[in-house]
Amino acid sequence: MPGRKSIRTIFSMLMLFSLFVCTWLTVSVQRSYAARIKNQVFGVLNFTGAMINTTLAPYMELSGIWKDILCKNNGNIKDFENISTLMRSHYPLVQSIQLAPKGFVTYIFPEHGNEKGKIDLFADPNRKLEAEYARDTRKTTLTGPVKLYQGGYGLIFRNPIYIPDPEGKEYFWGFSIVIVKTPDVFGQFNFSWFTENGMDFQVWRTTPDTGKRETIYSSKTSQMTKAVSNTFEIANNHWTISVEPTSGAWISYPLLVSQIILSLIISVLIPVVVCRLYTGKYPYSRTFASSAADIVGLNSADVFSDEGQ
Repeated sequence: MPGRKSIRTIFSMLMLFSLFVCTWLTVSVQRSYAARIKNQVFGVLNFTGAMINTTLAPYMELSGIWKDILCKNNGNIKDFENISTLMRSHYPLVQSIQLAPKGFVTYIFPEHGNEKGKIDLFADPNRKLEAEYARDTRKTTLTGPVKLYQGGYGLIFRNPIYIPDPEGKEYFWGFSIVIVKTPDVFGQFNFSWFTENGMDFQVWRTTPDTGKRETIYSSKTSQMTKAVSNTFEIANNHWTISVEPTSGAWISYPLLVSQIILSLIISVLIPVVVCRLYTGKYPYSRTFASSAADIVGLNSADVFSDEGQ
């Protein structure tokens, strides 16, 4: 008969061994779950980024229409209201179309309700830096959402216009500007998928003029620490979509609870069964017990010695 000391030793070591194996399996399953969910989320991020780009790209092209017209007309503005009416009729989310000769917003369509938008971009502290960046780089910039002086919020596309003078040297004429309504435009994107699946999201960018992070649209204001992110380029800007679980961890809590309960059951059941076998009540128990003892590193002879009970 095995000694009680040996049975207690085997029971303890088998329990520890079972706990170790079950813990390793739990961690492995949770890592596999996290990797699978992250891959799924990253696929949705790619799709959402492409959708944003596809949706907003036409507004960037729209800002280029007046640029082309002015270049052909040597900077002379003709039929502003009629042309802008036609342009805006195809894009219902356009808040206004503007022209800013030398940086001063002079022409706005529709003008009614947008009169406060007639500002000097290079003198306005809230617009100056990005206006200078667009002028100096000759690149169309996308700013916002920003609070508009005429009310509400909008995304601002500024397209710098350079026109050759009679000597062929290009000079800065001003800007062609398109303002898109927000948050209306964001309603077309797939952000509801994240919130419906227990996740927070942030759309943000690093401003090209200051290098600071600026939140564009989000369901969470605080900084994310375990986010999956995707960065894409739009209108010479880099936008990033970051997503993380509302709980803050990429794990399945129902799955984790069931794994812990199962691990505890297995960790107790295996030592109990093995110790029952040590008593010799089951066929081939000595053979099985010897194998179990070898697994946990005990000497079979010691286990079955006739120590004092």
